[in-house]
Parts: sequence; C-alpha cells; structure tokens
Amino acid sequence: MNKFLFPVFLFALSLLMGCGNSRATVITQNTKQITEDIIEEEPAFPVNINTADLDTLMTLKGIGRVKAEAILSYRNEHGGFSELEELMLISGIKEGTFAKIRDYITLR
Repeated sequence: MNKFLFPVFLFALSLLMGCGNSRATVITQNTKQITEDIIEEEPAFPVNINTADLDTLMTLKGIGRVKAEAILSYRNEHGGFSELEELMLISGIKEGTFAKIRDYITLR
C-alpha cells in the first residue's frame, strides 16, 4: 500500500469504528427506552371489559380504536357485559378475534 494511503486508510478506519460504537450505543439506548415504554403500556391481564377504558381495550390483540369504541358503546347501551361471548355481538368482533383475546379478558 502506498505510504500516503496507509495513514488515510487508518484514519478512515478509526472514524468508522468510532461511529459504529456510537451507533451501537444509541441503538442500545433507544431499544432500552422502547422496551421500557412497551412494558409501561401493557395492561395487567386479564382486562375487565366492563370497566376498561379505550386505551386499555386497544391493547388487546385485534382491537383497534373502532372496535374499542364499539365495545364502550355496547357497554353503555346495555349496562355492561354479562357473558364474555357478548363481545361477538359487536360489529367486527367475530370468533377469530374473540379466540385471540378470550384468555386476556374478564367480566370482573
């Protein structure tokens, strides 16, 4: 290797290695923060479908904002749920969605 290029190569290599370590540190810190955020957002299962708020209902697999709002509407109109299976009376919640959340919901 040329006497001139060798120091340039070493300089470039040291920059790359330094950047890599910085990136690794940033990625590790970001991953840790994201993990902590997720842990804070997870509800204590099971979720009581008679008392859960919109955000808590949305933590259930397959339940987005529209379905969560429909659950709240049904609950308000009917005075709550007396059986878990009543969820399947709500538009968009059929056997597949119900099967995914059944073990994560309760009435009390």
